[in-house]
Amino acid sequence: SGAGISEKTTTGRPLHHRFSLAVAASVLILCGIGGFLFRDTLLNRSFSTRYGELKTVYLSDGSRVTLNANSSVTLPRFGFGKSGRKVFLDGEAEFSVTHLPGHQSFIVRTASDLEIKVLGTEFVVYSRPKGSKVALSKGKVQLTTGKRQDAEPMIMKPGDVVTVSGEGELTWKHDQSPAMHTGWKYHRFTFDNTSLSAIAGQLQDVLGVNIIIPDSSLAKRTISGTYEADSAEKVLHILADVLEIRVVSTPASAQ
Repeated sequence: SGAGISEKTTTGRPLHHRFSLAVAASVLILCGIGGFLFRDTLLNRSFSTRYGELKTVYLSDGSRVTLNANSSVTLPRFGFGKSGRKVFLDGEAEFSVTHLPGHQSFIVRTASDLEIKVLGTEFVVYSRPKGSKVALSKGKVQLTTGKRQDAEPMIMKPGDVVTVSGEGELTWKHDQSPAMHTGWKYHRFTFDNTSLSAIAGQLQDVLGVNIIIPDSSLAKRTISGTYEADSAEKVLHILADVLEIRVVSTPASAQ
């Protein structure tokens, strides 16, 4: 059952012969590519969100996936939950995993070589080019990363947050507040001594806006607190008030 949403030229021949062979070869190559893409679409199903959009996906095993903006989750179209449950995440999502009678594991994999294995739990996974993060709210997960092949799997407990930078540097923190990592579900931005440059990166990830900070000293200024905003304009207005700065909007064609 599937997952559901509760949304080469040959010499010695005339030119026209060579042209015909070239066309035939092109058709074969295109058919091969099309067949591969069709096969992938046939066997897997993906759910995604646009910039500024949130989406909740209910899987056939009873598990729930809440996608943050600019994110996608891919899973097998057939047999999900029969012998195992594996999904691929690109972006950020909160998982609420249902324990099955057969004790089938639930595995989340990312492009950054993170693998999170669980039985029944709630956790957030963040995976983007700048780095990755796993924040555990309930239960227990086993975390491995391809960038640390020699390391033992990490067993995370509630309140644990593991981050992996784009360079592979790992940080493991304990007793962290889950709300720090799930506020995006309610359009909340939580900053903890976060630099303006890092905030600009967050807005690029989830809202698709490009923020240019011309002053390096301004880029290093930090802000703390939780702010509710469902658009880039509202976030920038908050930053302007808190940091006492001026924000100038420039058309994309002029940047």
